[in-house]
Amino acid sequence: MKKTLILSAFLWISTTAIFAECVFYKPVQIKEIKIGNVISWSTLTEEGHEKFVIEKSLDGIHFTDIGEVEGSGDSDEVNKYAFLDIRTGVNEAYYRLRMIDFQADESLTHTIFYTRETSNDYVFTSMSSPTTAKHFTLVMESQVKGKLEYSVINQRKEVLLKNARIISEGRNMISVNLEAYPLGTYKLVTLLNNEMEEVTIKKVNPDDHPDIQYVIK
Repeated sequence: MKKTLILSAFLWISTTAIFAECVFYKPVQIKEIKIGNVISWSTLTEEGHEKFVIEKSLDGIHFTDIGEVEGSGDSDEVNKYAFLDIRTGVNEAYYRLRMIDFQADESLTHTIFYTRETSNDYVFTSMSSPTTAKHFTLVMESQVKGKLEYSVINQRKEVLLKNARIISEGRNMISVNLEAYPLGTYKLVTLLNNEMEEVTIKKVNPDDHPDIQYVIK
């Protein structure tokens, strides 16, 4: 089962200040081929934009730069981009783009979770930054209808939140509020039809929250 990110026509995730501004024509998508994962995207406008840095993570918290693609500077036309990640020794990985302008200001897209061929009933497809000061939102693609149970567990394996909801076939969204929790690392654990998945979340101070700028029209 191959999964790519599908978003609505307009999405805006932003901090109070927007740096390395780009308006995306198509969202970041990932396609599996035999030799690796192809990350592709396109922009509608770019303003003073130097380059995209492709970042990858195995846990969603600690990201490593795996490549760069030159930006288009100042542009008001559609520009298409792609990058091939051939280091696919694992079946699951997190990706995001870091955008850098000519003034060295930076911002990030949302985080994409990608699973190479799998027979799971559901997979995570994208999420807000797993490093967050308050909210965490997860998008999942389900092949079945059913009751999804989800929990937030701290490092001492204490269950801080336990909830459930009915999900439908297709795209579903789950959101948790970490505002009342202390700073630290947590697990969001989901369970559907005896199939369990988990994501690591790190709560940080607001000043340490990454700058997210991802506009699609």
